Amino acid sequence: MTWTLLLLACSENNVNQQANERPLVTIQSPEDALRFAEGATVDFRALISDPNGLEDVDSLMWTSSIDGDIGGDTTRLPDSEGYAVMSAVLSPGEHAITLTATDSGGLTGTDTLQVNISNDGEAPTVELLSPQNLDDYLDTETVEIIAIVTDGQQDPDSLRVYVRADDGQGTLLEISEPVPSASGSVRVEWVEPPAGTWNLIVEAWDDQDNIGVADAGLVIIDADGRDQDSDGWTVGEGDCDDLDGTANPGLPEVCGNGKDDDCSGVAEDKDIDNDGHIDDECTTYTGTLPVDDCDDNDVTVNPDEWDDPDLDVVDSNCDGLDGDIAKSVFIDPIRGDNSNTGLTPDAPVATLNKSLNKAYSEGRSWVLISGTGVSATESTFKAGISIAGGYDVDDGWSRNSYDLPTISVPNSGVLVDGWSATTEWQAVELVAADGSGTGSSSIALRVVDSTGLYPVSYTHLTLPTKRIV
Repeated sequence: MTWTLLLLACSENNVNQQANERPLVTIQSPEDALRFAEGATVDFRALISDPNGLEDVDSLMWTSSIDGDIGGDTTRLPDSEGYAVMSAVLSPGEHAITLTATDSGGLTGTDTLQVNISNDGEAPTVELLSPQNLDDYLDTETVEIIAIVTDGQQDPDSLRVYVRADDGQGTLLEISEPVPSASGSVRVEWVEPPAGTWNLIVEAWDDQDNIGVADAGLVIIDADGRDQDSDGWTVGEGDCDDLDGTANPGLPEVCGNGKDDDCSGVAEDKDIDNDGHIDDECTTYTGTLPVDDCDDNDVTVNPDEWDDPDLDVVDSNCDGLDGDIAKSVFIDPIRGDNSNTGLTPDAPVATLNKSLNKAYSEGRSWVLISGTGVSATESTFKAGISIAGGYDVDDGWSRNSYDLPTISVPNSGVLVDGWSATTEWQAVELVAADGSGTGSSSIALRVVDSTGLYPVSYTHLTLPTKRIV
């Protein structure tokens, strides 16, 4: 038995080479079966493409079934966009016009349409004044179409005029059927034209169905798909100013520039913590939310929050101090005056006894102390009225919870008996007077049957005494 071994080989170039494919041809204008007057110039426009690239197209040939070759050589190759144009004056009759594109490999692509040339008088003339060929518009704009139509046999206002747009891919839009003026003027507004490449056609028909045509290629741009400022956001994606790269939905809102930085629809609506309160630095905000958030990075800080004094010194309700002005009485033993109301930081009283009595009568729950110290008697303190120190009247009632004012009490101390209402002594130093005799004790605080007083958990409490009961 004999075996034969065949070895086959192919070059790498042949394997990778793209197969040649025939060109594709579409005659876009004039419309199929249009009628023209004898002697009229017929303008042809076609779109050529080739899977192997436009450079593969070697020649174009326009032919008529009546007149034969009406234009074709390598000088009429398509432009860089694939468009080919040609004009011809045809003999009377029904012409089958064929455009043949031949590529470098000899493959051809063709398209054919019918053109009727009538000798029943001259066709109307159409002059398209606006738009110009290859003008471009946004699809949000209005294209103003202006033309002049005339006819040698009848008045211009008796002509039938049709304004259409053809995308060359099977879509024909009937834009308008305007009536010309007595002077032949035609004006049409094409509102918000669809995005794409269109051939705008203006036709004028006379009573013998002779047709005059003018056309122009238009490019309609999708406005929502543009990113003119190159910020990565299109109008369709929410960019409210596509000419400003510092405004888009991906940016934070900034106070003070009067601009809608984050494209929310409202300028200066900065609310980072989403607590319903605008940053208080956004003074030009015109929306419906309050502009009163003193810390826009903390959702627990805004004028709606509860704000009792705390050792972290947080102004939770944004009234300008640690604590709630509306719930407090203010003491300044140096500049205060007991003739003041004590109800606001700028009208403090001078003594602890006055402030606690004022708080009790006004239904307020806190006494805030500025300065280094105050004096008290056993009867001064009241259940349910809390005390906080560490404030500085000279710095707008700012607070340092470690700067403790002293509350001086008798050496017999203060008796807290039967208190159940929550009462805090926060950031104060309770100091008893020295004992009155040798070996005697000083007592700062005595607590009996009381569950509401919290002097240690919320404060630094120093009792410089010999004995605490």
